[in-house]
Amino acid sequence: MYGQALARSTGVVNHDISLMIENIPSSSTFGQWWSQLGQAFESPNVAEWMRHLGINPQTLKINPTSGQVTFEFQRHLGRPGVHARGLDDPMWSKVCGPVIAAAKVVGGSTFRSYKPALTEHSTTAPLWLVQRFYRENEGLFIPQTQQRAAQLQQGEPFPVLEPAHFSALIESRSEERLEEQKKHIANLRIRQDVAQSLRYFINFLKEGTRTVGQIPHYLNTNKVNIAPGSTYSQLHLDKWNDTSLNQFLQDNDLDVPADQAEMENLATALSRPEAVSPINGNYKGALDWPMPLDSTSQRQLRADIRHGKFGDIDLSPFKNVLEYLLQHSPISAAQANNPRLLIDALVQSPKGDALGKAIQAKFDQRNVKGSATDWLLAALSADQNDEVNGTPALLKLKSRQWVAGYPLSSTANDGKSAPTIVKDLAAHLLKAGKASSIEKAHIQAHVLLSGRAPEFLVKDIPSSVTPGSHSWVSFVTAVERIEAQAPGATAMMSYGQVMLAADVAPISAREREIEYAAQANALRDWGSANGFDYALNDSMLNAVREAYNEQIQALQSASNAQKTPVPEAREIAIEQLKKALPEMDLALFDKKCITVKPAHQDFPGPYSVLDLYMDGRSQYGSTPAVQRRIVGVRGRLKPLPTTSQWVSSSTDINISEVLGKLKDLPRLSNLFDNAFTDFCAQSEKSSATQVKHLISKLPLKDRENLEFGKITILKEWKNSYEAYSRTKTSRPASEGSNLLVKTEVDGNINTYEIDLKNNKIIKRTDLGDVEPGDYPTGVREPGRSFQEVVPSGVYAEGLAEEKRWGRAPPKSFGSAKSAYIADAMMKEINIRSLRELALGSTTFDTEVPFYKKAHEFMLNLIPLRSAIKNFANGNIGEGIIDLTLDVFGFVVGLGAAAKGAKALQAGVSAFGKLAHGAKIVGRAAIGSLNPLSGIDDLARGVANTGRKAVTTARNGLTTVQNVFGKIDPVALVKTPGIAEGVIKPANALEDVAIVARLDEGTGNWHAINPATRQPYGPALKDFKPKVLSSDELSDNLNTMHRTLGKDEKFSICYATALRSAQADKKITQTAYNRLLPEFKGGGTQHYKRVLKIEPQTLKSTFNTADITESGVVTFINRVGYNKGNMSHVAYIQKSPDGQLYLYHSNSNALDHALGGTKVTPATAGNASVYKLGPDQQKGVQAFMDSTTSGGYNMVFTPSSALESSIRSLPAPV
Repeated sequence: MYGQALARSTGVVNHDISLMIENIPSSSTFGQWWSQLGQAFESPNVAEWMRHLGINPQTLKINPTSGQVTFEFQRHLGRPGVHARGLDDPMWSKVCGPVIAAAKVVGGSTFRSYKPALTEHSTTAPLWLVQRFYRENEGLFIPQTQQRAAQLQQGEPFPVLEPAHFSALIESRSEERLEEQKKHIANLRIRQDVAQSLRYFINFLKEGTRTVGQIPHYLNTNKVNIAPGSTYSQLHLDKWNDTSLNQFLQDNDLDVPADQAEMENLATALSRPEAVSPINGNYKGALDWPMPLDSTSQRQLRADIRHGKFGDIDLSPFKNVLEYLLQHSPISAAQANNPRLLIDALVQSPKGDALGKAIQAKFDQRNVKGSATDWLLAALSADQNDEVNGTPALLKLKSRQWVAGYPLSSTANDGKSAPTIVKDLAAHLLKAGKASSIEKAHIQAHVLLSGRAPEFLVKDIPSSVTPGSHSWVSFVTAVERIEAQAPGATAMMSYGQVMLAADVAPISAREREIEYAAQANALRDWGSANGFDYALNDSMLNAVREAYNEQIQALQSASNAQKTPVPEAREIAIEQLKKALPEMDLALFDKKCITVKPAHQDFPGPYSVLDLYMDGRSQYGSTPAVQRRIVGVRGRLKPLPTTSQWVSSSTDINISEVLGKLKDLPRLSNLFDNAFTDFCAQSEKSSATQVKHLISKLPLKDRENLEFGKITILKEWKNSYEAYSRTKTSRPASEGSNLLVKTEVDGNINTYEIDLKNNKIIKRTDLGDVEPGDYPTGVREPGRSFQEVVPSGVYAEGLAEEKRWGRAPPKSFGSAKSAYIADAMMKEINIRSLRELALGSTTFDTEVPFYKKAHEFMLNLIPLRSAIKNFANGNIGEGIIDLTLDVFGFVVGLGAAAKGAKALQAGVSAFGKLAHGAKIVGRAAIGSLNPLSGIDDLARGVANTGRKAVTTARNGLTTVQNVFGKIDPVALVKTPGIAEGVIKPANALEDVAIVARLDEGTGNWHAINPATRQPYGPALKDFKPKVLSSDELSDNLNTMHRTLGKDEKFSICYATALRSAQADKKITQTAYNRLLPEFKGGGTQHYKRVLKIEPQTLKSTFNTADITESGVVTFINRVGYNKGNMSHVAYIQKSPDGQLYLYHSNSNALDHALGGTKVTPATAGNASVYKLGPDQQKGVQAFMDSTTSGGYNMVFTPSSALESSIRSLPAPV
């Protein structure tokens, strides 16, 4: 097929590039990966992303090198032209993983975009793409092209890739890598299936056709299919590979939901694309390994950088590694605006590669493993001011986060915006001589913050979200949750995206632990900023948490109060009518069909049922009588003439029945009064809380002025004078109810203006020592006047006076001084005056102007919310929501119904109705999080749960990471030399599971990063590889056999035995290669020394009690010219259940003795596999006692001693 398509080449580029190959065999290497690319585009997240954007699939192209896709939208969307999404797009970057992985294999290193397969059944691909995949010669002249086409059509194969030159390419296309990609997509489909099953039942709960009590039954009886290719637990599957939803959740350590909210949260979490780390992650490299780089190596790295010599590379002329890499490379404006582009380019540059390899070589000499890139990143982000075990306790009293000697979280930075703090850090680096220019300082700051305080790099953080505020606590907690899953991801996200992600609660114990630990660290900084000592122990932290909870609850209540609309009599009346007349259509409440008969000029009508109730007229009934005048909601109503009665012109309204029902309803005036009183109380409390919140967010010096100073509270008025009479008229100087607070501390006077409408407190430096009265003084017509405002409550004596002693850092939010100022504001606002406006109205018709006045009043009181920028570029699987930041620092989401409603322009009542259905976004905003039992151990750096390992992350935050990550551990440990096992870290209560690799150079075990398959860190002490089952060992042998291909030595008995030991993770390839030649001639002296074959070790009987672990058994000739030499070698495995299995090849005599000539034995690679039951044990003894061969003695060599014994041999001559 390729030859046929190639034969159609003409040498014309535009023609040849459009040639397609059809019917590509699905079994071919290209065909398998092309199909995989199609499956990736069919995966749930990618398919939903394309559907959500409205992409025309036929126009889509992908560039595998840049990861960018180009496309056109569907015609009906009316957005013509070609559009693009790159890896900097937050949603494409989240879903594109499987697509990019397959596209890179298919397209190789091509920079050319191509149309990808869009389904797994696609068998048509561009000729040039297949040509490049198989490394066919490109750019041939037509005669050579035709000749090559003829060769291929005659059956000549594609060029064979030599492993010596193309090992990386061969590995990337291997069956193992293909299986990994298939498993990843299978996982995505299973997650979506589970989420869909949960949503199916959620819909019943919403409809009311099912109850929460039926959730357990639903989870236990409904199934999910677990594809054999997935990495999810294969336990508890039936013959159809199904398991219950409940069992699936338990087997995979996911929470089992108990109510609708938990069910919805779990469904959302499973269906959302996971965060993805960018290239190079958080730039910490070796400093952020799953098990952190040991303290000795960290000190050595920093010392090496100070010394400056790595092989032939000299860093000493440069201020740091970054400036070495930046030599002769000016920073462009684009790079300055997006430092990651520059940093990634430097890491991938030849200069960066050479330095990384030089550092790697130095640490290889110290027997500390790591990739060149990891070492380069560690050197880039190393901070000479770091303390290996965290910031010293003395400095912690002032700041938890010290970066390059600069305290990020300090009282000096409380209240500053994140961009300002980043600029200050860059300025510090320049001033301290750690950067040679401000541009380089900003790049260096980006590197340092990426792994230590990534929250400062998030885009579009609102200016009011600052360190020291509760908003910062919830924000930092949200950032840490994402960073624990995908280091470096939040630097590519906006504030809104981070908070929206945080709104999904953890769905496992591990996630809760991470969230709780992150919030604990954030609370320590919050406490420092709010008058508490830095919490260095549990009791101090508990005190901070309690104060935080109290403040959050107060702020949340105030936030909810501001969403409450002004009570409207009409709405209250409708609710009452719905109760009294449940069968009546709501539209009939407003139908104007009721009049009095005979007619009367004072009651022209027509009226509605709602009019009668709201105006109190229903109280009269149909019997003429003179009633009390004060009966309506307004309190004034003319009596109905005694000769008239109510009649309805509509047959839909039975007036007698209606009047009878209305008589039993409570008076609307009472209902309105109660609702309005509650509204006023909530609004007053909300505004008071806002004042205290604004004070608590001020810089420390200003808070101290207000807390310790003598205060005078003033109202500012503007004066104007009539043209001739010069009569003075005064009006408030501001639209809202602003107040001034003058403070005097130690003789220093400052005046602050509290502006609730604009949600800020500003310094009034223009006023000086202002006093009540006219201003300026001494003029005939002063332009301003200041009126003192004294709150009406009862306060401690001298509260408003200066505090001269005991000036501890103020706890401003809860202080009596802040409450005093807030009460003064309440007096000035006088929200209850709205009721007086209402009482001044005389009829129902005047209610509209009353509410116009109310709306105007409230709009001047309640600040506008701040829209959050760039919170999402399209939410997959979710309704579009507007995110705003309210005045109390909460992120609030308004659903799709509110979008476009222009609620802020529609008046407070309309906004209140919309906002009433809104909810605070970001779980960490709502009080403290509930820890699991044992979380205190976690905070101390102790792992006490199953297959987990401790890792010290940014700023000393201790999290728990699943060391297997997103890679299938089963597939990973099939690789020779890679094993799953356990270690026991210092101070740990239990063993910790890790994946490790046997180093070919030293024979030591080193931890391996599952995501990169690279070993890292120093040699592991006391690593205990997992004892494999017979099935696992056989599986590993089969994988090894496929990988090695036609290895003639594989069928020799001693080679089979050594390969079995290698598949059992007991020896390295190096050890195999070294020992194999020593088997010649019945075994050299070196062989006998390694296997401990000596006269005293020879045994004439096979006793299973002697086999305490897996190992090699050597059969030694008893008699003849080969006496004392090896005759046969096998491998005996002892499985976890104690059962013995023998692996061997190339001995019919042993096969016969074990029964293998009667019943075909199991096989693994080239080995025959026998379970050594009683009959087989007798068979081994019979083989040893054979009279035909003269018999054999045996020596069993435990596998635990093999590697070290082999390495003790002298090098071969």
